[in-house]
Amino acid sequence: MSAKPRPVYLNLLAIRQPVPAVVSILHRISGAVLFLVGIPALLWGVQATLASDNTVYAQLAADLGESTVTEMARKMGVVSPLRSYAAEALGGLTLGVTPLEMANVFATIADGGWRNTPIAVTRVVFPDGRVDTNWGQPHRVRALSEAVAAEETSILHQNVLGGTAVKSAIGCPTAAKTGTTSELVDAWLDGYTPNYSTVVWMGYPNKRVSMTSVHGQPQQGGYLPAEIWHQYMTPVTEGKPCVEFPQSKEAIAYQPFFGKLQTLGQAESNASAEAEASEARKRKKGAKGAHPRTGGSRGSGGAGAGGQSEAGEPAPPSGGPAPAPGGGRSGKGTGGAPAN
Repeated sequence: MSAKPRPVYLNLLAIRQPVPAVVSILHRISGAVLFLVGIPALLWGVQATLASDNTVYAQLAADLGESTVTEMARKMGVVSPLRSYAAEALGGLTLGVTPLEMANVFATIADGGWRNTPIAVTRVVFPDGRVDTNWGQPHRVRALSEAVAAEETSILHQNVLGGTAVKSAIGCPTAAKTGTTSELVDAWLDGYTPNYSTVVWMGYPNKRVSMTSVHGQPQQGGYLPAEIWHQYMTPVTEGKPCVEFPQSKEAIAYQPFFGKLQTLGQAESNASAEAEASEARKRKKGAKGAHPRTGGSRGSGGAGAGGQSEAGEPAPPSGGPAPAPGGGRSGKGTGGAPAN
């Protein structure tokens, strides 16, 4: 049985053009975010998070399959259109997401893996004192295990202590992640405490404008959005005792993962591909011996290096590793939106 969720309170701040709009969503929750791809099991995954290195997550998405990004996004609370494009792992969406969606996503992690349906109005009190509470029933579903949510909180807490979200830090424990889209069009700071999930988005709501000089500085998630988050959340938590992030009652277990494009797994993938190619050549050679052709000669190229197979396709190489799956992409992946 899950604990009864607390009400959700929303607060919206918007600054109209010509300056970029700033949207801040405050989402009250009952407790404590896995990235849309998944928990990084190796140290480089944590380091990539703290440095906001997109190449590692582009690689991880390619290893796991872009459809898994979509699946995790839905579990976490994203409702905007997703098409499982490769760029979506880095936030490259055709229509984007709303700050409310992202507040709900990070609230899912903060609440120990429970996704709650946001409720804007919980009750209405009429002048005669009558109270109407039929404005939405709390609804929550398990999206992540408690252990995974706690591990992700630990990583994002490190990001506040010494990563890209340092400027968002307040006097109490927080966890946060920055985000910046290509050409500095959007800048985000998504963060939470054990009781609140708050998202700051900075950008122009009606057109794409590069924020190369806002108050004389190019803007990324770790700059003004982080400072706004800090200034906003400081009074929210002021006068209240700091709450530590709860420890998971479940133990997290890691398993080795060797993706097709993952560096360590590349050698195994190549070896496996070469073994399959070698076995295929042996079968084909045996088939030739059992069923000699009678329609004339096409030469002796066979499956040798530089030769032709029976189907007229270039023969697989006779030595060396097979090319990597996915069009020969290296294990380093490719970048997307600028790291911040």
